[in-house]
Amino acid sequence: MRSAASSRFVRRLNRKAGREEGRIEVFPSCLPVFLLILVSLASCTADVGENPDADADPDADADADADSDVDSDTDADADADADADADADADGDGDADVQPAAYPVDDLDALALVIVVGDSLAEGYNAEGNNGPRGRGYARLLVTNHSDFPDYAGHDLATLYPGVDFRTVTESGAQSGEALDNLQGALSGDLPASVAGDVLVLINAGGNDFNDSVQTMLFADATRTAAEELRANLGEMIRLVRDRYEDPGAGKEVVALVDNIHDPTDGQGTVPDQFDDGFCETIQNPMFTADLRAQALENLATMNEAIAAETEEQAGFLVDIHAGLLGHGMNSGADRLIDGDCAHPTSEGHDFIRRLAWEVLTGERYGG
Repeated sequence: MRSAASSRFVRRLNRKAGREEGRIEVFPSCLPVFLLILVSLASCTADVGENPDADADPDADADADADSDVDSDTDADADADADADADADADGDGDADVQPAAYPVDDLDALALVIVVGDSLAEGYNAEGNNGPRGRGYARLLVTNHSDFPDYAGHDLATLYPGVDFRTVTESGAQSGEALDNLQGALSGDLPASVAGDVLVLINAGGNDFNDSVQTMLFADATRTAAEELRANLGEMIRLVRDRYEDPGAGKEVVALVDNIHDPTDGQGTVPDQFDDGFCETIQNPMFTADLRAQALENLATMNEAIAAETEEQAGFLVDIHAGLLGHGMNSGADRLIDGDCAHPTSEGHDFIRRLAWEVLTGERYGG
């Protein structure tokens, strides 16, 4: 056993308390063509500006309280503390050595079930076989590697946890509210009522919340409203799975991995002229000016911040596919891992996302 149930919950609380917040600049994975209807209006509308700075971190009060604690160690306690300090200083340099961070796999003593929830990327769209038994969707590859990717032979969840069950709750084009509805339906239907071990839930949702509304894409107030709804939906998804399957007394844990949104333009906001299909057509439209692209980037950053914040709040783990896929988008030539629609990863792109997720899950990365 890697750890007792109580230790796992302590690690979860420590992760929640210790993470740093980050701002992620991204470009939408797809935008509706009807964006052009409101381009003129958006160009003439003044930006409402940023929110005021957030209130001071409430954790500062807790830190101050912790600093004010009186050390009540007895002499025996002091001796024990000194011994512990000596043990921590394994290299003898006088400083306590930094211990490696725990990975999510450390919380999965006996993984019984993997659930993938979300939209077309979660569905394995554009990967050969999608999430089917021999599919190449990133979620399927996490569970069962495909022979096309020999670097990960034996490095999958089915090898670590023989007999693990894999279920998909996905819908192409789903917004986060629809993904939540689909999960609620699956919990009332096809998903098992209970399992004998731990559960891993993989979530990719939120891109369509942004892409399906011109107002959300271009107006900061609408973006903030959509971001709040997205955050609430993500939190409820994780809570529902935990309510169903997590049982600390029985040592059953639920671990959540949540994707953010990639940028097919490699941070440039434009793509080469030869790409004009799907979302590429929207990016190529001459009415989509540099100012509008910049505004869309700023507003989508707000959405991605909501994903990161709620993942942290729920003590989940963020899979930063945005950072990972920079340099593999439409401007990357032979290194491109995004299909010609400027939206969906290729089969190799799904493999790449699997590698990112596996590294978050285990700390391990194999091959290139």
